[in-house]
Amino acid sequence: MKNLFINKIRLSAVSIFLFIILHVVFVGIGFILTKKAPSDVIYVEDSMYLYFTNNFLYCMVLVAGVVTAGLLTTFLIASNAYLLGVTMKGALLLGHDVGYIFYHILHGVIELPAIYFFFKIGIYPVILFLKYFVLGNKFDFWKDVYTVIKNFIYGTVLLFLAAVVEFLL
Repeated sequence: MKNLFINKIRLSAVSIFLFIILHVVFVGIGFILTKKAPSDVIYVEDSMYLYFTNNFLYCMVLVAGVVTAGLLTTFLIASNAYLLGVTMKGALLLGHDVGYIFYHILHGVIELPAIYFFFKIGIYPVILFLKYFVLGNKFDFWKDVYTVIKNFIYGTVLLFLAAVVEFLL
């Protein structure tokens, strides 16, 4: 029982660690490499439905990374984090203060965990490989299906809450 608990914690720690490292590194790269403010500001229609569908479609592409054993998912998370760094630096270069940036990315407190759940689905083939071939756990198809469904539901609910917060801000 203790071994099963340690293996489960270890696998969760790997996915969380990878997700955090990708964000920290690529937000930092985007922030450092941005040298000038954007010339155009894109206006997006202010709609809760639009925020949700945009984020949900992005997350479905993250889930499609299952086909590439998580490579597509990892690339998209890294590029999204890079764009977040570019956006933050661009806002500073346009003369906005840090409070302005935090105000506008407040929904990210809910959205990032939601994206993490979809990221975890996208890299699930890697998790399965580690769980069954490296750690030697017994194969349990229905438990894995349940885990994917649970991650999908948690991610979708959090995306909806993030869309509500983004719309209200």
